[in-house]
Amino acid sequence: MSATTRPDNLPSLAAETPSSTTPPPSRSRRRTPLAWRNVTEKKLRLLASTLGVAFAVVLIFMQNGFKNAFVDGMLQIIEVLDGELFITSRSRYIVTVRQTFPRRRLAEARRIRGVADTSPLYVEDQLGRWKSTEDRVSRKIRVVAFDPDDSIIGIPEVEAQQHKLVGYDTALADRRSKRNFYGDFSSQPESLLNRKPFRIVGTYRLGTDYQNNGTLMLSETSFLDLFPHRDQGGFGDTAVDIGVIKLDPGADVPVVLEAMRNRLPRDVVVLTKNELLAKESAFWNEVTPVGVVFNIGIVMGFVVGVMICYQILYSDISDRLPEFATLKAMGYSKTELFRVILSQAIYLSFFGFAAGALVSWSLYQLVDYWTGLPMRFLPLSALTVLVATILMCAFSAFIAARRLTSADPAELFR
Repeated sequence: MSATTRPDNLPSLAAETPSSTTPPPSRSRRRTPLAWRNVTEKKLRLLASTLGVAFAVVLIFMQNGFKNAFVDGMLQIIEVLDGELFITSRSRYIVTVRQTFPRRRLAEARRIRGVADTSPLYVEDQLGRWKSTEDRVSRKIRVVAFDPDDSIIGIPEVEAQQHKLVGYDTALADRRSKRNFYGDFSSQPESLLNRKPFRIVGTYRLGTDYQNNGTLMLSETSFLDLFPHRDQGGFGDTAVDIGVIKLDPGADVPVVLEAMRNRLPRDVVVLTKNELLAKESAFWNEVTPVGVVFNIGIVMGFVVGVMICYQILYSDISDRLPEFATLKAMGYSKTELFRVILSQAIYLSFFGFAAGALVSWSLYQLVDYWTGLPMRFLPLSALTVLVATILMCAFSAFIAARRLTSADPAELFR
């Protein structure tokens, strides 16, 4: 056997050498993070770019917040009701419409198997007039009433104080009612409601909506004394706005619901809480122009964001055109250069979203405090705005990247 011949049974030298089996570092691992450096190189430009994107983010957040506050405000009175099923007049398509049903329907519902108790709820948002002791001006206020012996309002502060609603002159006041309308309820323990003396015996937290600037809660007897037209010929014919139905423990809700729908007269409808909320929400979102108006505002915020981000990226590309031309001369493809621009846009979207979300959260708290509207900064809404921001900046990158198609290596020498 010659010295230059390797026997077949000897292992390969390459196989014995660890370094020969280790793959070389990939190009992506050696690649300079151009997008990150382009974004963060100039701090003042980064600040200006972040503020520009954040402005659009705030626009989207606020339009979305106002839309949700409008709908959520109209749903508040339903959300706090403590019951499994609810009865309303068939003609009542939303809670704020004054369509009532006779109280005897509640007595009929109570006789159905599985029903533990039925309670009437009264809502008057047109005829209640509160006269503040601070400026002596009479203003419209929503009046909600129920039997203090029934626990149908799921607000802990109301449940703890509803025993105080005795006689004909006591009320619980929503402390989130607009103070510029009614003053501070805690500083005026006695005032006039529909020209009758009333005492504020406690407060609770609910909130306003776009139709009502404040709410008082009364006992059923006080309510019927204030609005005698609701007592239509006898207690059984009292005009009720919403019937709150509580079921026996372990009762099958769908079975009881079906039984009530079959046995009660056709002048009323029976709904679950989710159905009642969905019905109310659908009206304000789809039937009224409110949803369309705020959705247009959200789209306009998106368009403004696209324009701002486009100007930022286009300006940066123009300033760095010789650098991009050099990269093209080195063999970078248009696709690789586009990825750099897209990455810059994504970085800007996160910077702008973080700043815009912080500002929007602060504005939410301010609007919530001063107006009483339920401005809720919800994680799902924030995630939706984040996705919209990323899409907004990515779309801008697609438009601005067209400038790169003209980046010829010869421009390096201009």
